[in-house]
Amino acid sequence: MSLNAKDILTAADRPVFLVHVPEWATAEGDDVVCLRLPNALDEFELHQQTAKLADQRAAAKDQARKNHIQFLEIVHLVAACIVDGASGAVLMGDQDVEVLSGKSPVAVNRCYAAIIQQQLAENEVLKELAKNVAGTVSGASGCDSPSTAATATPA
Repeated sequence: MSLNAKDILTAADRPVFLVHVPEWATAEGDDVVCLRLPNALDEFELHQQTAKLADQRAAAKDQARKNHIQFLEIVHLVAACIVDGASGAVLMGDQDVEVLSGKSPVAVNRCYAAIIQQQLAENEVLKELAKNVAGTVSGASGCDSPSTAATATPA
């Protein structure tokens, strides 16, 4: 049996992961930040934004400006990934990037490192899937449509 549109569209395929950020701890001691990798559209928009920043970085004359712009690229990604733990809604937008860039670089980099680890983990899954694809392109797809083997003409 194959998935239908509802199954695909309602699948929880973007897990929320947690990182402890003691630099941002509340008075009660809560220090957990919820993160989730961007969806496909948000990731595309994020790539466009960081491409603009990369162009600005390349055009910058002094190293301090280049470093500042590179950090803004990181902050954009972190802001796009910070979500509400209950609803999964993104908590920050472009308007928050400048303020977030003024926060502790250790805290921002804790979030960034967790995001990179999650991306690497997902890339490993993709690599494994790519290895296995060659073995599954045999005509036995498991879909409800006729396989190529069933419709091939005999030699």
